[in-house]
Amino acid sequence: RDPKMAMVNEVKKDGGFYFGPYPNVFAAQETLRFLEKNYPLRRCNGFQGRPCLYYNMGQCLGACWHEVPEAEYAAQVDQIKRFLDGDTAAVKKAIAEKMTAAAEALAFEQAADLRDQLKYIDETVESQRVLSKDTTPRDLFNYYLDKGWMTVEVFFL
Repeated sequence: RDPKMAMVNEVKKDGGFYFGPYPNVFAAQETLRFLEKNYPLRRCNGFQGRPCLYYNMGQCLGACWHEVPEAEYAAQVDQIKRFLDGDTAAVKKAIAEKMTAAAEALAFEQAADLRDQLKYIDETVESQRVLSKDTTPRDLFNYYLDKGWMTVEVFFL
């Protein structure tokens, strides 16, 4: 009942939401970390009978130890889906404001981290285009060019 986010290599017909493929795995991992911190869902693997560390840090809704209202969980999932579908303007604006404030406070490392986060969002979310929502099995070839190097990926869907 309480889904969680994960990076996977295989699309299954399990009712879950899948986004990608992403040519830059590092940027995708950083974006996943950003989503986990800012849109808390369940992060641990099961019912532990006590709050997990992520819950205590505000990065989990606490489904591991108490029942989370379905409406609250659905709202978080909806925000994540909108973000991954490309609705990133509000999030990027908030990050840019934090970056400016950090730079003005001479917290340059924090400002650089926020700048990098904006770059990862651009690389993972905004550069993706949905060409088809058709789920017919097919094989796909994808390529990515960067600094004279080319990566070719084959996806067996």
